[in-house]
Amino acid sequence: MIVVVLVPQIFVRPTDVRKQADESKMRFAHIDGDHLTYLNVYHAYKQSECVLQIKRCCRSHFVFLL
Repeated sequence: MIVVVLVPQIFVRPTDVRKQADESKMRFAHIDGDHLTYLNVYHAYKQSECVLQIKRCCRSHFVFLL
C-alpha cells in the first residue's frame, strides 16, 4: 500500500463543524487509499464548470482551494 505523505492535506476540518467536515471527506474516500480519494476530489473538480462553482463546491465539501 502506498500512502500520500508528501502531499499537503487538501481537506480542512474547522473546529466548529468537524463532524460535517468528516462526513464530507467520507463522500470522496476510496477503500483503496489516499491516491484514489484525491482522484475522486479531482474528478469532482473537473465536473465544476466555472470558478464560482468550484469555490462554492470546495467550501461546501471542506476542500482546501488555493
